[in-house]
Amino acid sequence: MAKVTLNNVWKRYGKVEAVLDLSLDCKDKEFFSLLGPSGCGKSSTLRMIAGLEEISQGEILIGDQVVNEVEPKDRDIAMVFETYALYPHKKVFANMAFPLRVGKQKYSDAEIKKRVNRAAEILEITDFLDRYPKQLSGGQRQRVAIGRAIVREPQVFLLDEPISHLDAKLRTHMRGELKLLQRTLGTTMIYVTHDQMEAMSMADRIAIMNFGVLQQVGTPFEIFNRPVNQFVAGFVGDPPMNFMDCDLEVTAEKWELVNESFRISLPPDLIDRYKENNGDPSSKPKEVVLGIRPENFIVSGKKGGEDNFPADVIVTEPLGEEMIVDIEIPNNKLKLKVSVDHDIKMGDKIWLDVMKNKMHLFNRETEKAYF
Repeated sequence: MAKVTLNNVWKRYGKVEAVLDLSLDCKDKEFFSLLGPSGCGKSSTLRMIAGLEEISQGEILIGDQVVNEVEPKDRDIAMVFETYALYPHKKVFANMAFPLRVGKQKYSDAEIKKRVNRAAEILEITDFLDRYPKQLSGGQRQRVAIGRAIVREPQVFLLDEPISHLDAKLRTHMRGELKLLQRTLGTTMIYVTHDQMEAMSMADRIAIMNFGVLQQVGTPFEIFNRPVNQFVAGFVGDPPMNFMDCDLEVTAEKWELVNESFRISLPPDLIDRYKENNGDPSSKPKEVVLGIRPENFIVSGKKGGEDNFPADVIVTEPLGEEMIVDIEIPNNKLKLKVSVDHDIKMGDKIWLDVMKNKMHLFNRETEKAYF
């Protein structure tokens, strides 16, 4: 297996810049995910690694070899696409064996059978080897497509949204299967998706892209808890983070976040983190954006402490043990995620506190995180 390195890689389609100055380092035997909205450049990046797209500038290394001029078939990678791309007239065994029969390296029939049977056993599709693709379910066909990649025993697996077309229940199941497969094979795997749940649940590290620009690379924990900007903060999380414009008022006694709805004091640890990252602000109010995830509000039925503020309930969406609550405060509509035990109903007035250690603060102009 091998690491994959991108150094200052650009991809241009005429005057359109799809990937801008991208540098990444995917470690050996790592499950690495490229995450972002449609059109952010993640699939173009994967195709450049595969050699299916020429890079416009920069270099790509697989292991210690620069592969800019290396043909796709000689890069020792295997790619799994969103579509199965199976041969309908060939049985499952023949579909999986196909890359071993047409490659430049010649394999004996015994070796081909051994590799196909091993891959089928790992993927639990041994009983389907004598069937045609049309006789399989969507999930089974996707396993065959993955098995066709496994038999080659490549250095790197590249997967381009391989389960996005499956139904929700099967996608959840396949997430676990792919993660287990990667651990079983001990292989380097780069996985492209627009679904943050897929990336967060499977990847060792995630690279988030937007408009061809790398936003942040980190573990799922780092991405979720320490987003570097508003885009990352809002893209990861379901429902997404709430953002509220406010002023940071600093006096000798305390620091407060203030707008029409609330006046929230910052705890000492967040003040220290702000100073560490940004220096000591002047006493003049600073325009900022407060970010709070829906699950990081504390709900009560009546006014409580000094940071408490009221909100009107617009809509409630029960989801089993949890409930999504749409609320309104002056100049803001927010979403909460709370236990159904709160028994909140449309039209109620509730009072909110925030979990201060979970607050995020962003520069209103640059959208970069202060801490």
